[in-house]
Amino acid sequence: MQRTEEVEVQDGYKGFQAQFEALRKAATECRGCAQRLDSLLRGFDTGELQRLEAGRRILRLKVAALNEFTELLKQWEREFERIDEQLAATSPA
Repeated sequence: MQRTEEVEVQDGYKGFQAQFEALRKAATECRGCAQRLDSLLRGFDTGELQRLEAGRRILRLKVAALNEFTELLKQWEREFERIDEQLAATSPA
């Protein structure tokens, strides 16, 4: 019974890691978009600049949320690693 639970935890952890890496990649891409947008903003007239500035603020809010979520995922990853270590320590060799 415990072996089945270990396999389920390990499978869940592998799925979690794949999702975590996808989210990390998305967050990195969002940061890159924000940097490119910052660069583009320097070349527009005032009206364009105001519209793009609003877009940039929205994008930064989304990136901030992604950063917070990425931190939460890192905490989950550490917790899963701790659980894996406990399972490894308690399982028969």
